[in-house]
Amino acid sequence: MKNKLTTLLFLAFTSLMYAQHNSSIDLVGAIEYSYRTYSYSGNDDLFIRLVEERNEEEKGKSNWRFGFNYNKRLTNKLFLKTGLRLASIGYKGEEQTGLRWGSDHDGMGGFSPSPDPTIPREVQIIDNYIFLEVPIMARWEWGAKKWTTFMETGLSPHIYLTNRNRIITDISNEIEWSAVKPDGFNKIQFVASLSFGTNYQLNDTLQFFAQPVARYHITQQGKGDVNERLWSVGLEVGIRKML
Repeated sequence: MKNKLTTLLFLAFTSLMYAQHNSSIDLVGAIEYSYRTYSYSGNDDLFIRLVEERNEEEKGKSNWRFGFNYNKRLTNKLFLKTGLRLASIGYKGEEQTGLRWGSDHDGMGGFSPSPDPTIPREVQIIDNYIFLEVPIMARWEWGAKKWTTFMETGLSPHIYLTNRNRIITDISNEIEWSAVKPDGFNKIQFVASLSFGTNYQLNDTLQFFAQPVARYHITQQGKGDVNERLWSVGLEVGIRKML
C-alpha cells in the first residue's frame, strides 16, 4: 500500500511539473541587417531610371528588435508563440555630394567663388520604419535534457508607428521623427519569417535560446506601380521563464 501511494504521489508530482511547463514567457532582443526590394512594373522611363538609381546607390543597415513572447505548448513538440515586439527596419539612402543651392549663384550665370559655409554640400538620409510586431509563430522542438533544437515559422502583422530618420550632412547630424506617410501607405504589413535555433536549459524553470531569423514583408509599403518590400536577417537571443 505504501509503495502504491509513493508511486501515485510521484506520478501526480510529475504531472504537475509537466503542466507547469505548458506555457512560458520570453524576454527577447535581436540585432538585424535590414534592407528592401524595390521594383517598378510600369513603362515610364523616368520611373525606370529612378528605381535603377536607387537600387544602385542605397544600402542596407544594421537595426534592432526587442520585446516579449508568450509560448503555449500544443503537443509534446509543438508550441504556439505570440507576444509584442518593437522593431526598427530600414536602409541607408543615397549619399549626395557636391550640392549647389539657389543662393550659390552669382547672378551672372555662374556660382559664387565663396559659397555659404552654413549650407550643406553633402547629405544622406537613413530611413528607419518603427513597427509594433505581434508574432504569430509555430515552433517545433527536438531533443532532450539540456539542449534542444527547433524550427520556427509564422506570419506576423507589423503595425506601423512612426519613422526615425537620421539626416547626415557635412555640417550636421540630426534625427527627425515623423508618422506622416503618403496616401496608400500600408500601415499594417504582414511579415513571413523562418528560423532555426537552439535552447539551453539553465535550470528547472529558466531556458536560454538563440536563433538566426529571416523575415520578408509580404505586404508592400504602398499601392501603385512602384513596389517596395522590406526584409531583414538577424540573430535573436532571449531568456525563457517556464510557468
